[in-house]
Amino acid sequence: MYIKIYKPAAFWFLIALVVRLTLCLGAHYFSISIGRGGFFPLESGADDNFYWQASLALLSGHPVPNLPNPYPYFLAFLFRLTGPSLLIGKLANVILGAVTVSVGVLIAREVSSSRYSFRSLRHPANLTGLFLSFYPALAFHSGQLLKDTLVVFFGILGLLFYVKALRKGGVRLWLGGGLCTLALYAFRPYAAFALLFGLGIYLFVNWKTRLPYKLLTLATFLFIAAFVPYFEGHGLFGIQYIREFASLEYTAEIREKLYSHGGSAVGISFQSGNLVEFIGSYFYSFLTAAFGPLPWQLKGMNVLIALPEAMLMWLLVPIWLKGILSTRSGPEKLLIYLSWILLGIIALFSDNIGADVRLRLLPWSSFLIFAGVYLGRK
Repeated sequence: MYIKIYKPAAFWFLIALVVRLTLCLGAHYFSISIGRGGFFPLESGADDNFYWQASLALLSGHPVPNLPNPYPYFLAFLFRLTGPSLLIGKLANVILGAVTVSVGVLIAREVSSSRYSFRSLRHPANLTGLFLSFYPALAFHSGQLLKDTLVVFFGILGLLFYVKALRKGGVRLWLGGGLCTLALYAFRPYAAFALLFGLGIYLFVNWKTRLPYKLLTLATFLFIAAFVPYFEGHGLFGIQYIREFASLEYTAEIREKLYSHGGSAVGISFQSGNLVEFIGSYFYSFLTAAFGPLPWQLKGMNVLIALPEAMLMWLLVPIWLKGILSTRSGPEKLLIYLSWILLGIIALFSDNIGADVRLRLLPWSSFLIFAGVYLGRK
């Protein structure tokens, strides 16, 4: 069977693969040289050692209770085929990260039209490929033994299905988007909620189609949004999960126990019962999650490493604002909705620059696709 391959998607897959492979091997052998055994080479630490040990236990037939996500099962399945190897696990993420860049390029092609040839760097698909291939944190973490690569992959792939479904319709496209959202939920539940919430906003506000088709799609969307969290034990529409994050005491406790410590913590507190102070603290937390580290937050090498990519993102702030304020109703609006909503959720519980760099990989990737489309039209 002949399969037509979109040339920019294939080209940027190769570029992204080379970039990620270079960073992966460099970080891996640097980690070995400093005595970390190939694990995460920065002082901030990561979950890779836990995932490695859990996957080995599963591979040996020993159950691991209270796993936070299915990533160790993914590794155990991979190692059953290849044999246990830390480097092979990383290389699987390298390939998946490069595929994610290709998916982002396909989204840009789907939502944009351009007078430029696909051979021109000014084409939206090529701008998107350039942004995603050389987004430093995304490229670096794609070469580590972390679940973040799968989170970004399922998020971006879900966006592709939904964007195509909004433009062309079709049960299979909606089903594909739903399955990606379900997979995203397994790895990072609040990211799946952000994707569904952004899709809901788009359906109600921006989508222009025949009323019967719109009502049927909305009903299907509400059914999925209601019962997937229910069967996971979070209640209809994930009300229990949402109620927890809506509790100021709960979010303040998460911040204090998990994020507001270490050298890259900013120290933004939600403990005050004053509404005005909470709004001010939350806004500051949002700016930090979206654009940090800010100049006055620089303290230590872990924070300084994140500064260059943040400075590049500051240049794109006007596009962030134009994206949310624009009256244009194309399906690319879904990209900006996901980005803003997910950053808003992250700002509720994290004020740690090191953690934010990983947590915002999906919302920044979604925005960079939007930026590629926006700049390609200019």
